[in-house]
Amino acid sequence: MIIKIFRKISFWIHRKRIREIVDYIEGSSPEEIFLQKLRNRRIYQKIYCRASWDFTSSLLVDRKLVEGDLSNLSRIEKVGLQSRLCCILDYYSVEYSVGVPDLALWRKWERFIPSYLGLSLELMDELESIDPKREHTKKWHAERFREAYPCEKYSPRWLQNCEWPKDDDGSNCLFLYQTGFPNHHDFIEYHFKKANGEEIVIEQYI
Repeated sequence: MIIKIFRKISFWIHRKRIREIVDYIEGSSPEEIFLQKLRNRRIYQKIYCRASWDFTSSLLVDRKLVEGDLSNLSRIEKVGLQSRLCCILDYYSVEYSVGVPDLALWRKWERFIPSYLGLSLELMDELESIDPKREHTKKWHAERFREAYPCEKYSPRWLQNCEWPKDDDGSNCLFLYQTGFPNHHDFIEYHFKKANGEEIVIEQYI
């Protein structure tokens, strides 16, 4: 009961800022203008952090917001920020529709990308071009990914982002094995093989 009252009071205090968030997520507010406001107003960071106590996201929280550096955000970083802003709206039980294209794309295809390929909007662009109405099942897409990203025994578990190498003809190399696994090793080698037998080693470390 006390928490509900607190949220109502907080919503009333921050209602103008929340309205600006809704306008941005729905696509009616220019991104550049909104990010400028976000960077210059500490009140946004206060709302942002408060919602973070109660919600998790499929993406990492964009630390650039807290650091005040929102210049040159990548597509995936913007989606991470937009996902957290949606968590703020959910925190306050605010109704909204997603109008920013990349976030809508992410929500549509997020669960269709295998974990061994990482967080990739480029892959989602590919899925959107192949199956715009999402008529195929998740299993159908999973089998297609397995064919496109061949593995000898098991799929890679990346320490950092996916760095699957290409063969000379543009296809993906065959994954052979890795020398360690995340949460147990801070340096891992990933071994791949081209069609001509040449081996490629990708190194990742933390």
